[in-house]
Amino acid sequence: MDTSDLFTSCKKGDVSRVRYLLEQRDVEINVRDKWDSTPLYYACLCGHEELVRYLLANGAKCEANTFDGERCLYGALSDAIRRLLKEYKQITAKCMKRDYYDVFLQRLLEQGYQSDIVFIVHGKSFCAHRCILSARSAYFAEMFETKWKGKNMIVLKHPLVGFGELPFDSTDNFNSCPDVCFRVADYNFLCHKAFFCGRSDYFKALLEDHFSESEELQTQPSIPVVTLHNISEDIFIRVLYYIYSDDTELSPENAYDVLCVADMYLLPGLKRLCGRTLAQILDEDNIVSIWRIAKLFQLTRLEDQCTEYMAKIIEKLVELEEFVAAVKENAEAVEERQETDSIPLVDDIRFHITSNVQTYSAIEEANQKLEALENLLASIGLEC
Repeated sequence: MDTSDLFTSCKKGDVSRVRYLLEQRDVEINVRDKWDSTPLYYACLCGHEELVRYLLANGAKCEANTFDGERCLYGALSDAIRRLLKEYKQITAKCMKRDYYDVFLQRLLEQGYQSDIVFIVHGKSFCAHRCILSARSAYFAEMFETKWKGKNMIVLKHPLVGFGELPFDSTDNFNSCPDVCFRVADYNFLCHKAFFCGRSDYFKALLEDHFSESEELQTQPSIPVVTLHNISEDIFIRVLYYIYSDDTELSPENAYDVLCVADMYLLPGLKRLCGRTLAQILDEDNIVSIWRIAKLFQLTRLEDQCTEYMAKIIEKLVELEEFVAAVKENAEAVEERQETDSIPLVDDIRFHITSNVQTYSAIEEANQKLEALENLLASIGLEC
């Protein structure tokens, strides 16, 4: 439904609605419909210049000499949009949506945070990390185990060695050059302080401020051991993969447990991933409990998705004691703060009931839903 709404809004040129769907509902910007058309194509075809500019700035694909690029160009309604497409510097969605992970990797490179090796290349110093280089290159992995083993500074003078980027996008070699061990239940996980300290303030405080409390790994005395309590090895593995790769495998069965740990370990990106997983399993039986989870962990996007779902089934929800209790609790919280006379949960449901209502039948349906909600409020003395 969100995808269909996005295409409709692009045809209309409704920038605010498109912005809401992309930024709050997490709809894919380059999604295709059954005619293999993209949101950008419809914005170009219908002549919405402001919307075209917004879509391009947020990662819509329109590269020259590609099917999408040529189609947008020749389908554009105005010369102004054609010029915009030709002159705009293509930026991919991945680049536009750079998050904390990209900033973290850049900081590792530029600031040398938790660096454990220095390269001198033609007189210029580069602070680097053995674990990243080993994971990305078999050559570096071998050299660190042989010729460069035990060295903290490497001088490279070969004329073919130059300056360039070495992106990190692999999690195949977590155990290369570890400098910390996390003990979870009966399992030892060899890890790297650079990643854990750089990705989480919780681990930064744990490893830098309380490191003296750690043990030492018997097989490798130079590696300290930190025991983590109240977490299973399976959940820690999900956290581990997220910290190293910014992604992890989640399921409806483990999403809540991972969410609790992500909140404790101060990993907001992992919390968002858990929220997306929970949003995929919304139904009549769990909608109120998941809404409570979203409120508790401040997952605003999931909270909005919950209230939208509630709006669709409000005539059934008003009969459920759990929903009635949630409305009462939400009202009491507002009353204590004395900030507003309205009830946020009710306001959000009303918004979704009335948004995008255009046809007569849809208006009738919306009125019935609003009446069911008002009747509930009246029955519990919360008219507003």
